[in-house]
Amino acid sequence: MFADLFIAVTPRKETVRLTSKLELGTSSEKIVKKQINSIHKNLSLYSNPFEIKNGIEWTGFRPLTPNDMPLIGFDDTYSNLIHATGLGWLGMTFGPAIGKIVGDLVLKDKRNENNLDVQLFSGFYQG
Repeated sequence: MFADLFIAVTPRKETVRLTSKLELGTSSEKIVKKQINSIHKNLSLYSNPFEIKNGIEWTGFRPLTPNDMPLIGFDDTYSNLIHATGLGWLGMTFGPAIGKIVGDLVLKDKRNENNLDVQLFSGFYQG
């Protein structure tokens, strides 16, 4: 993670994934070439020279909430619906913890009010 550049580098088995630039206020799915060029330029300041082979440029939407608090817990209207969304950039990082919270809801508490994790970490319960 190059936090000061807003660039995340994820090594994979035979590839590397570079991601950056959260853009708010748009519903466009167009790739912004200026942002991709910015990733390459800024990363080159902190890394050894490298060649990108078979690069795939991609854009998409992230499950964000206005205050960056995830939405976790049973739905108020539908008793068989559990929310576990709004994790934004850190979805994979929080995945195991969110899985445990949802597992506890399903297997143990069955109510948001009895689950301290939901009370503490869900945007449903944050002022």
